[in-house]
Amino acid sequence: MIECRGVTKWYDAFRALDDITLTVRAGEVVVIIGPSGAGKSTLLRCINGLETHTSGDIRVLETAIDGDRYRLEHVRRNVGMVFQDFNLFPQMSVLSNVVAAQRLVHRRSPGEATSRALMALDDVGMVAHQRKRPYQLSGGEQQRVAIARTLVNDPAIVLLDEPTASVDPELTKGIVELMNGIARRGVTVLAVTHEMGFARAVADRMIYLDGGELVEEGHPDDMLSHARDERTRRFLGAIRRFDPTGAEDESPWAPPEPATLAERT
Repeated sequence: MIECRGVTKWYDAFRALDDITLTVRAGEVVVIIGPSGAGKSTLLRCINGLETHTSGDIRVLETAIDGDRYRLEHVRRNVGMVFQDFNLFPQMSVLSNVVAAQRLVHRRSPGEATSRALMALDDVGMVAHQRKRPYQLSGGEQQRVAIARTLVNDPAIVLLDEPTASVDPELTKGIVELMNGIARRGVTVLAVTHEMGFARAVADRMIYLDGGELVEEGHPDDMLSHARDERTRRFLGAIRRFDPTGAEDESPWAPPEPATLAERT
């Protein structure tokens, strides 16, 4: 479904992605983790053609992502993306936001688009808010609308770019439940997230990026219990010490004790 071969992305003198090679199979749920600035969101944006990669090859649904407008339109009809900052049209109602996505992407009739939008909003518990504008909603509610807008187009692939990052901690669990629901629909999911509960519940594979480099990958249980790379272990230790959901961490992995002064020197 997604193939990246030697993908590199430069912003002037800054290398955001460093020779990334990655394959995501049909129906697979892959979670990308890593520190801020690791290149996680950049990778998703390159896969969706929102950013142009500098070198290497990206193919989505066997279609090259190479800047060709017609090929990109084909990909975007089948790939949905949920952003961390919602990206709703502020001048439109909740219902119109979800209808517009279908009209623009699939050219559905107004009647069909409205019917599908109402069902999608009902799925995420937002049908009662259909006439509101985005500014009248909480962050969690806006993110639910953004998820409905993605799912209403029946995508084969869903890209999730830290969908809980702009959501209040008390609302995070609800968004994670929706993410779990997306993954269990059988669609292919590539998600950037710090939600280890989501990774443990539904992910087939976890990938750790650092400095634009794919450091290691494996099953979430294996990564959480015995990550091979010290950078991965250090990052996961920090995640375990700060869990905004308040959920218990049942994974067996525990961060190593801090080195003594003698060991550090």
